[in-house]
Amino acid sequence: MKSALVIVLLGLALCTAFSAEPEKIVEIRLAGQPEAALSAYRGKVAECSPKHVSKYHLVPGIADSKLVSLEQVGATGFYLRHQKFVVFLHARPKNENGGYDADASFKLVHEGDNVRFEASNYPGMFITVRDDGIVITARNPDPAKSTFLLKKD
Repeated sequence: MKSALVIVLLGLALCTAFSAEPEKIVEIRLAGQPEAALSAYRGKVAECSPKHVSKYHLVPGIADSKLVSLEQVGATGFYLRHQKFVVFLHARPKNENGGYDADASFKLVHEGDNVRFEASNYPGMFITVRDDGIVITARNPDPAKSTFLLKKD
């Protein structure tokens, strides 16, 4: 009887632990130019433009649950990640050694209703948009090009 009660209580505890808030689906738009949004295609460089919009699952960071990762809706296992300071949409490797996970995890820095994404493995480096629309990470970027609003689905 006692063991049955323990099993029930453990089951309830596990259900509670895994019933976290559902993941958010967002569009990532430039705060100062909300018609422009981040978009990416599998294996390609991410861009920011008013022509294409991608949606992302905003999930706990794959390197650290205190961070965030951005998995593209409709592309399971494909995350925005920086590689040599350029942001791509890459598949998470099956035999991950930690490098990819760190590149695909960001500190979400709130600035009022807007956010910035700081690279988890390069403090002070933020996702930003170059003048040609290519998405990169850079130190001390222009806030107009590195501050985003998350438009919820």
